[in-house]
Order: sequence, then structure tokens, then C-alpha cells
Amino acid sequence: MSDIVCPRCGVTNSGDSAFCGGCGTPFKASAPGAPATGTPPAGWQPPAGGVPPVSGAPGAVAYPPPPAGAYPPPPGGYPPPPQGYPAPPPGYPPGAYPMVPATAKVIGNNTKWAFGLAVACFLIGAGLLSKINALMGLLAPVAAGAGVYMARKDMQDFASGRAPQLNEGVAKGAFWLNVVLLAFDIVMILYGVSKATG
Repeated sequence: MSDIVCPRCGVTNSGDSAFCGGCGTPFKASAPGAPATGTPPAGWQPPAGGVPPVSGAPGAVAYPPPPAGAYPPPPGGYPPPPQGYPAPPPGYPPGAYPMVPATAKVIGNNTKWAFGLAVACFLIGAGLLSKINALMGLLAPVAAGAGVYMARKDMQDFASGRAPQLNEGVAKGAFWLNVVLLAFDIVMILYGVSKATG
């Protein structure tokens, strides 16, 4: 199919175009070789300064900038531009804002679990003293051992720098509490075994 020259703006368009790439004029289907004719859609007005630029459309003219005051402000005016984040307070490491300040310490999840396991270990150990089922007593060292492991994990994360926000002192407290309870439970189990065999 042959190229179509727009009768309105003179831009050359491919033969299968339905509209002009320069001014938007629709092309009516016509007999081969007949010049394309057409009118723009209802209400369409060409820009005052020319047609919009279309990549590869020779002779296209760019829109001129709108005159000052052409677009009135919205009712109530324009909102103020965002001011951004306030400056970070002292004590924040570079690039960490708005995260937790470097001086703030949190208790790690592993440490919280270690304290919970220490409580469970203590309750199971207290059950041994009141002669609750001896098989339950085997759970106490398991709970304390898991507490030691979890508190030690938070201590290692703090020491390696992977989690500098963790409170190392609380993790050490949970670690040593579970170590003491583990030793107590082992002594109680050995005592119960020697009493049962003796």
C-alpha cells in the first residue's frame, strides 16, 4: 500500500494508517491512488503553535509552552511542597535513619525464648521436687539446653556485628540462667536415679 500524505498538515504516513501521525486527522477509506481526505473528530482543535511532534514525522511542530496564567490554580490553592525528613538526631549511624538509634538496645527474639524456656525448666524442676512423673524430669534439661542455645545465638549475633541493636547483657543473663538450671536439673536427675537404685 502506498504512503498517505495528510491533506491537512502534509505529513507522510504509512498506507495502513487510520489517522495522521502529525495532526490526528482521520483518513477515510478511499479508492487506491485517491488522495486521503477527512475531518478531525468533533471538538478537536489543532494547537495554536502547530501540530504535536511525532517521532519520525517530518515537518511536525512542537507545542509552544502555555502562556503564564493559562491554567488557574485549583480551589484552595496548591498544597505546599513536601519538606522531606527532618535531620536525624545525634547518635544515628550514617544511612540508618529512620531506623532505631544505635544507642537503643532491644531484647532479641531468641533471648525472649531462652527466658521462656528457663521458666519452663524451673517449673519442670519444681515438679521433680514434688515427685511428679520422673519422665517429665527429662524435659527439663531439654528446655534448659534449648535456652542455652538460643541465648548463645543472640550473643553471637551481637558479637559478630550482625545484630548490634541487641542487648548483649540480657542475652548473657538468659544464657547463664539456663546454664544454672541445666546443671540443677542434671543434679536432680542423678539424685533421683541414685535414690531409686539405692
